[in-house]
Amino acid sequence: MRAGALRARIIVERLVEGAQDAVGAPTRTWTEVARIWGAVLPLSARQSVGADQSQTEARIQVRTRWTSSITPGMRARWDGRVYTVVDAVDADGGRRAMLITLRAVEGAA
Repeated sequence: MRAGALRARIIVERLVEGAQDAVGAPTRTWTEVARIWGAVLPLSARQSVGADQSQTEARIQVRTRWTSSITPGMRARWDGRVYTVVDAVDADGGRRAMLITLRAVEGAA
């Protein structure tokens, strides 16, 4: 994989539950897992309208070097947006590259 193609800096985070707050509920914070360089490819965008609100969903795919630290359910931050990690798979079967599918939803309440 050529380093020049990996131009996007992406921060990957996982949800961590900590100590209980004043009412006994666990605190939840996002903790950084990795900072990766990747090539971002747009996959799709979809807009839906209902119940007096509009919602836009965008999916992108990131091609990056292999890492075992990224799994579905984590989140990623790139270009001022927050994405949910939908899938993270070995791109070539040799653990050299991986494809990470990310989903951003805007307008969700």
